[in-house]
Amino acid sequence: VDALEYLEAKFKELMKSKKMETSRKVQATHVAFVTFEKMSSAQIAVQTAHALTHGKSNPSSTGTTDIVWDNIGNTPGSLFARDLLVLAQSGCYFSSGFFQ
Repeated sequence: VDALEYLEAKFKELMKSKKMETSRKVQATHVAFVTFEKMSSAQIAVQTAHALTHGKSNPSSTGTTDIVWDNIGNTPGSLFARDLLVLAQSGCYFSSGFFQ
């Protein structure tokens, strides 16, 4: 029983200190973090932020929920990794044919 009371008191003490830490004011910075439920929402946000005609109306533009697939690119590292993967798979495929 004494151990339970000790642990309960320790828990309350830790919770009180945690509340004091979270209650202090935090200075605002220029950084913000945004999370999205779907990848399409994130892509729409990226396209909006990087649009060349920011704030201008274009009658031939796509809808606000459409994704412009030309704006989606691959990084050089991902292209290199994909090339290595294809090369390794091709090598395995052709080498298995030679050794049968």
